[in-house]
This record gives sequence, structure tokens and C-alpha cells, in this order.
Amino acid sequence: MVRWAPLGCAGAIGTAGMLHWVTSEGAVLALLGALYEPEIRAVAVNGGLVSFASVLDDSFSYVPQDSIIPDILEAGDLADVAAVLSARALRLNGLIDGLDRLVPETLLKEQLGPVEDAYRSAPSALAVGKSLGSGSSDWFLKHL
Repeated sequence: MVRWAPLGCAGAIGTAGMLHWVTSEGAVLALLGALYEPEIRAVAVNGGLVSFASVLDDSFSYVPQDSIIPDILEAGDLADVAAVLSARALRLNGLIDGLDRLVPETLLKEQLGPVEDAYRSAPSALAVGKSLGSGSSDWFLKHL
């Protein structure tokens, strides 16, 4: 079942075709959950955090403390997690930095370099942009 979801959310769809929406802080959970749930075939993130490293770019942060995973940067960042998902469809839309600002296209390409490298063999499975529109549901249907 596909339902409308507000901007600033993430979703994952499994083999049964069930679509699960979560809040913007859940974007991290959607990415990490896909690592551990092999039935998830597609992940879409709208308005999620581009990287945990971006939280360290300034002395202020607009990321809730309870969404920070202790010691995560010792293992890798969100781009590393997303790169591991290259066997699945991935949509990253309107990503934000630690100050809750949209990440500019130039910085987005730099931050998501590992993801683009991992999806080089299947570029149609990856959609990245600052404003991909509100077509998450259509995108999910295409990647069922």
C-alpha cells in the first residue's frame, strides 16, 4: 500500500510491497534498517541528514541529540551506509546539514561521492537531488 507522506520523511519498501514511512530523523533508521533487512528493495529519504560529520561543521547544531548514534563516525558516515545499499534502489532528496539547511548541489556531490561510485554499475537505481519533487510514491512504484 502506498500512502501520501509529508516532506521531510523517509520510507522503505519490502518484497511484500508494504511501504513504511518514518519521520526525517527516521531517515537514518531507514538507511540502517535496510542494512539489516534483506527484504527491503528500495529506500527513499526526503529531508534527511546528509552526514553526521556535517553536525560537527559548526558549534551549533539543529539535530536532536537522540538521533545521534554514539561513535558512528568511527565506523563510517551515512554515505558509507548508503553505498552498501547499492543492490537496492535509493532516492535521496532535499538532504540537510547539521544546521538544518539544504545542502548545495556542489557539496552534495562531494558528500555523496561513495554513493555515486557504488551505484555506477546501476545508475538508474539512484536518484539524488536538492528538489526531486513530490514523486516518492511514483518512484517507489517504479522500483517494486
